[in-house]
Amino acid sequence: MPYRAAKISFDGSHYIATPKENFPRGKKRRAVCPQSPKDVEIKEQFEIAYTESQKLPLNERKAYIQEAMGETISDKEQRSEYSLNSHKRQIIIQNTYFNDKFGRNDFSPIDTERDIGSAVAYLMKYIGKSGERLVYSRGLPTYFVSDIMEKDVICTIGQEDRKLLLSDDFECWDEGCFVGKVSPETIRLLRKSN
Repeated sequence: MPYRAAKISFDGSHYIATPKENFPRGKKRRAVCPQSPKDVEIKEQFEIAYTESQKLPLNERKAYIQEAMGETISDKEQRSEYSLNSHKRQIIIQNTYFNDKFGRNDFSPIDTERDIGSAVAYLMKYIGKSGERLVYSRGLPTYFVSDIMEKDVICTIGQEDRKLLLSDDFECWDEGCFVGKVSPETIRLLRKSN
């Protein structure tokens, strides 16, 4: 078997295999980014507030940390602006980072179930405008796992030719045992992976 335990997906017209040996697993080390003195100071302040909050009851800890860290969030500012909806002046909380990048914004706490529903509806409105959709796929397997024979590979594809384009009637193998030619029944018998 030239390719053992390859992850195979179907893109709607072709079967594409990702051989295990092309993507070795292991610990990847991240480059350490130096933190600014302000970030270090905020982190130390959080650590102190967190250790002090451990003495409090569970339901009071979060409020204590927010109160202790409240002074460090300097990028929020209050502004008085005219509201076209209510036809009067109101005080809004704006984030200066978002204001520079995207324009006017308004931050308000999400306290009730109604607030959560309206926030989700607002997000869905803009996702729908872009022509995209949300699909719940948690726990659904994306790939099935099979050994691949060399004769079933049509060509290599992808960046650096790491993936394999398979013939439409390739043979499925599971740890050296022939399962059958690819079909919904055969795929049901094979191991799944995400």
